[in-house]
Amino acid sequence: MKHRLIGTSAIAVGTILAALTWAWAGTVNSPQTFHNPTRASVQQNRRLVPTTTKAFNWLQPFANSQHTGYNPVETALTRFNVSMLKEAWQSSPISPSTYGSMVTDGGVVYVGGGGSSGYGDVYAFDANTGAQKWSFFTLFPNAYTPAISGALIYVDCYTSSSAGSQGLCALSRSTGKLQWGYNYNCQCTHYSSIFSAAAVSGTTVVFDYYFGDECFCVAALNASTGTFLWKATAGTGSSNNLASSTPAIDKGNVFVATNSGICSYQLANGTLNWCDSRNFPTLRGAVAASKGVVYASYVGTSSSNGDVIFAENESNGSQLWFYQEPCYACLAGDNDPPAIAKGTVYASGNSGGYLYAFNAKSGKPLWSTNGGVVLNFTAPSIANGVVYVGCDSGNNNFCAHNSATGKLLASIGPTGAKYQGSPAIANGKVYVQSPSSLLMFDL
Repeated sequence: MKHRLIGTSAIAVGTILAALTWAWAGTVNSPQTFHNPTRASVQQNRRLVPTTTKAFNWLQPFANSQHTGYNPVETALTRFNVSMLKEAWQSSPISPSTYGSMVTDGGVVYVGGGGSSGYGDVYAFDANTGAQKWSFFTLFPNAYTPAISGALIYVDCYTSSSAGSQGLCALSRSTGKLQWGYNYNCQCTHYSSIFSAAAVSGTTVVFDYYFGDECFCVAALNASTGTFLWKATAGTGSSNNLASSTPAIDKGNVFVATNSGICSYQLANGTLNWCDSRNFPTLRGAVAASKGVVYASYVGTSSSNGDVIFAENESNGSQLWFYQEPCYACLAGDNDPPAIAKGTVYASGNSGGYLYAFNAKSGKPLWSTNGGVVLNFTAPSIANGVVYVGCDSGNNNFCAHNSATGKLLASIGPTGAKYQGSPAIANGKVYVQSPSSLLMFDL
């Protein structure tokens, strides 16, 4: 019996091999069913297929406390597949603030909005589905970008219904419940008010604040408890000398835009390090810092006194380079700091502006483009060789540019969306806001 089985198996195997030999011969002789792909086609297909990207959290305005606007670990979105981005979800109507953008911790995305009442709310949405998790009523009509640190999220707010109670609130990231609120009730002729989004580093949160009749100051609180730490007068020579843009923090120092230019303070105690003396005619400037250099852009007053961007040494404020464009709001915008990535500085203008790239070390202009005319209140965001910015490329959406050349790679989104605020790029997803809602795009 055993030998018969082997014999039967051998016959069967022989028959199968004969059939396979015939089939293989037919296959080889048929050009319709067999081909040898070229290396170029294989590489192109690999570029289009998204890879698993490293986790990245876009936690603060313009990505981090330095305001670099840069995600250094993104790999899923590339120059070759960014045009394939599609809308994955759109939130319920929230009327996002034109003065802010969104942040995300990977699982949840947070954004400030006007709400149905026209007064401010902060919203939390599931980052993958867009389902609303919670909202918090701030009473603040023009919410700035939230900032995340640890278990808390920091937002501008009114701490009570009193007109003099404008300040900063810390909420629970998971529930949206108020943990503490800070305001300075000076019983002054002019009420205290907050002038910027917050930036957080370690145990300290900083923001621009008007202390009633006392000063326009940089203020610092304990990030966990809201306990007041210090305040420092910003700028020189003016009673209104803050540029209403978020402070940047780098290497234990705080950098703010003022009417006189950039001022630097010690994060630990508010001691002034230095202030330059440029005396800008406008207060429309913003700052970013990276690797020992602080970068700033300011809107000019006219085409003859145009927009500027410059770099200074973080340690002493000495100028490294300076560039001025003979235009108005084409190179700089309101609370739109330069973005920094891999030795290049990117800057965008206000409504109707351009997108620029400069050598970070020398300030040499590398390229500029208005292939997608930059929209209001939108600083560049960079990830994996792509620069994202709100734009009007003919149908008001957001644009993706090649970071090396400025070439327009894609104009994305529905016609007439007119996205505002800076895009957030994290974990293979792009988050943007329209005048009515928050949206997420992925491949």
